[in-house]
Amino acid sequence: MVNLLDPSNVIKSMFDAGRYEKMHDYCKQMLARDPDDMTALQNIALALICMERHGDALPYCDRVLKLRPYDEYALRNRLTALEALDMHDEAVETCKQMLQSNPRDVTALTGVALALTRTGRHAESLPYYDRALEASPGDVTALLNKALSMTHLGRYEDALRLYDAAEGRVDRQVARDVSAARSRIFAKLGRGDEAFLAAQGVRDGDMGRIISDAKNSNCSVFHQFCNKEYSEMLSGDA
Repeated sequence: MVNLLDPSNVIKSMFDAGRYEKMHDYCKQMLARDPDDMTALQNIALALICMERHGDALPYCDRVLKLRPYDEYALRNRLTALEALDMHDEAVETCKQMLQSNPRDVTALTGVALALTRTGRHAESLPYYDRALEASPGDVTALLNKALSMTHLGRYEDALRLYDAAEGRVDRQVARDVSAARSRIFAKLGRGDEAFLAAQGVRDGDMGRIISDAKNSNCSVFHQFCNKEYSEMLSGDA
């Protein structure tokens, strides 16, 4: 039988219900009785993060880490808070601390890389993205942000491959953003037909066929694409 009075169960119930202020106050009461209560320290930080009080969460994470320097839960909470506060150098150090325990930690690897990307240190970020993708080949965060760094470095073909690999793994809203990014790169390369097709969400593997069909039909890529969409619409209605 579940003990509903157990602090861990009380906190979980509050968290599941989204009652973060109540959760914060409950943990505060626990800490008044025992300032080193790990359950309270961990979860008051989580409650503050959920309330977007990221700066207030950091001291509680640090109190845990003073007692347990490699506590995974506290390190992840600390990283979340630091990223929200744009404290990128501190985020790098937190991620490197996480990697001491687990060199293949994808969250930590992408965390270092993201911090480096956001501070314009694109070349430095690439080895960390590579390690993240080696550990988790389909990691969308690593794919998209490595593509962003590649774009800043002028490595457009590499960026296009990464964006294309990510586009099929994201939801519709993100896919539109990826399509727009791909279109901008093709435009930079002076490849107008591909820029148009990318903006419509056409994947790299399908572009050559549409462009070839347009040439064979002696029409523009725009018209070929419209004819293709119309034919598919009629076929679907049938």
